Amino acid sequence: MAGDAGRALTLAEDLDEAHLKGWGQTGTLTSWLVRLAGELTDPYDRVRNAALLARALAQQDDLGPAIAMTRTALDLNDALEIREVQLRLLVQMAGYYFDGGHVGAAAEWYEEVLDLAQDGDPMVAEAHLGVAICRAETGDLSGALDALDEAAAAGSPEPLTGARIGFARATVACERDEYRRCRDLLQDARAAADDQNAYVLAGRCDDLSARIEWLRNDFDEAQASAQRARDAGERTGHPGLSRAARVTLATLFLAHDPVRALEEATAATRFDRSPLVAEAFAVRGVALVRTDAGDDLAVEAFAEADRLASGLLARESGRYLIREVQGLARAGLALLRRGSSEVPAERAYRKAIPHPDVPGAWHRRRALFRALVAGRPGALPRLHDLLDGWPPAQSQP
Repeated sequence: MAGDAGRALTLAEDLDEAHLKGWGQTGTLTSWLVRLAGELTDPYDRVRNAALLARALAQQDDLGPAIAMTRTALDLNDALEIREVQLRLLVQMAGYYFDGGHVGAAAEWYEEVLDLAQDGDPMVAEAHLGVAICRAETGDLSGALDALDEAAAAGSPEPLTGARIGFARATVACERDEYRRCRDLLQDARAAADDQNAYVLAGRCDDLSARIEWLRNDFDEAQASAQRARDAGERTGHPGLSRAARVTLATLFLAHDPVRALEEATAATRFDRSPLVAEAFAVRGVALVRTDAGDDLAVEAFAEADRLASGLLARESGRYLIREVQGLARAGLALLRRGSSEVPAERAYRKAIPHPDVPGAWHRRRALFRALVAGRPGALPRLHDLLDGWPPAQSQP
C-alpha cells in the first residue's frame, strides 16, 4: 500500500511538471494529495507531498493553508537534513508570504536562503529574484535592479528563471516609463514562457504589456494585450492572473467605455480570497462614478478598497502601489461623501510617491484621478494640484 502511494505521488509530480504547472492547474491535484498524505510512510515522500500540496493550495489563493503545509514540509525535512529541499521550501514559503501581503516577512525568508546557501545552489538566483521583487514593491527600484543583477550572475538550472528575471526588469522599466526597454524585455520573457509552456507567466507578460501601452496612450494595443492576459487567466483558472488582467482591462475602459469598465472591475472583485483585490474595488468605484450607477454603490466599493488597502499597509507600510489604491479609494470617498475632507487621500498619495524618477507611476496616478473627476470641474482641488503637476511631488513623512 505504501509503495502504491509513493508511486501515485511520483505520478502526480510528473503530471504536474509536464502538464499542470504551466497552466496554473496544480490545484486540481489537491484532493489526491490530501488523500496521499494519510497513506505515505516514507519520510522523503511525505516532504514531497506536503510541498506539492502547498503549491496546489497557493494556486487557489488558499495562502494560509499553503503556508501551514510548507511549514509541515520544512518540519519533516528537518529530520532528513536535505539542504537543497530546505532551500527550495524556504523560497516557496517566501513567495506565499509575499502573495499574502507580508512583503517584509517574504524578504526575510529570501535573505535566510541566501544566508544558508552555498555557491552553486540552484535557489540562490531565486532568492535574489525574490529580494528584487520585494524591493520593487516598496519603491526601491535601484535596489531591485541590483538584486536582479545578482540573480542573473548566480545562474540557475531552472529554464524559466531567466524569463522571470527579465519580467521583473520589465516591471521596473514600466514604472520608470522606459517604453522601449520594457517592450523588449517583455518580448524576450514572453518568448521564453511560450517555449516552456508557462502560460501564466506569458499572461503576466501580456498584462504588463497592456499597462505600458496604456501609459503610451495606445489604447488598441493595450486592449489586445489585456484581453490576451484575461483569456490566459480564464484558460488556466489562475485567480491572480484573472484578477489582475480584468483590473487592467477595466482601467483601460474607464475613459472609453465605462460600462465595460464596470463589468470587468466587478468580475475582478469576485477573486476576493486575496487582499490584493483592493485595486479591483477601487477601480470598480471609479467605474460606478463614471456610469452614474449610484453614489451609494460607489461609496461601498471605495470603502471596501480602503479597508483592504489599509489591512495590507498594516502588514507592510512601504508598499507604494497599495498606497495608490488607498489614495484613489479615499479620493472617491471625499468626492462622494458630503463634507468629507481631501486630507486623508492626500496623505495616502503623498506616501505613495517614493521617488521623483518614476514617471510611469505618476502617469498611472494621474490617469485614474482624471477618470474619477471627469465631468466635475474644480472637484478635489488639493488632489488635482498634487497629481496633475510634473515632476511628481516628493513624499512627505
